[in-house]
Amino acid sequence: VKKGMESEDTMARFNALLDNSPLKDFKDELLDLADAYSKKTRFENDSIISAESQLAVYGITKDILPDVLKQTLNLAEFMKIDATTAANTLGRAFSDISGGSLTLLYRQKLLTKEQKATAEEMANAGDEAGAEAFVLDILNGKIGDLAETMGATFLGRLTIFGNTLEQIAQDMGEKL
Repeated sequence: VKKGMESEDTMARFNALLDNSPLKDFKDELLDLADAYSKKTRFENDSIISAESQLAVYGITKDILPDVLKQTLNLAEFMKIDATTAANTLGRAFSDISGGSLTLLYRQKLLTKEQKATAEEMANAGDEAGAEAFVLDILNGKIGDLAETMGATFLGRLTIFGNTLEQIAQDMGEKL
C-alpha cells in the first residue's frame, strides 16, 4: 500500500509540473520512456519519472528530452547521485548556457574550459539548440551509456529485478 501511495505522489507531482511545461502534451511518451529505462538501468520507474518532472521545470523540450534524460541517468551513475539530483544539474546547465550555467559540468571535469566557452559562444550567438547538442555530444563522449552499462552488470540485473518486484507491489497497492 505504501508503494502505491508513493507512486500516486510521484504521478501527482509529474502531472502538476508537466501541465505547466512545454511537455504537457507528451506525458504518455515520457511515461513510456521512463518504463523503458527502468528495464535497462538501475533506476526505478518512479525515480525516472521524478527526473523527467525536474527536467520539465527547466523547460527542456520534447526534441532533446530523450537525450537529456539519457545523460541525466548516466550523470547520476557517474556522480553516484540520484536521478532527480542529476536532472537538477543538467536542467540548470541547459536553462541558461549563455549565462554561465555550465560551470558545474566544468568543475566535474565533464567539460573543458574551451568546450564550456564554445557552448556559451554558440548560445550567445542565438544557437541554443546547437549549444545543447554540443554539450550532449561531449557528455556522451565522456560518460557514454554508463547507466545502461551498470544495468547490465550482475548487480545491475539484480537491482532491475528488485525494482520490477517493487513495481508489481506498487501496482497492487494502487488498486487497494
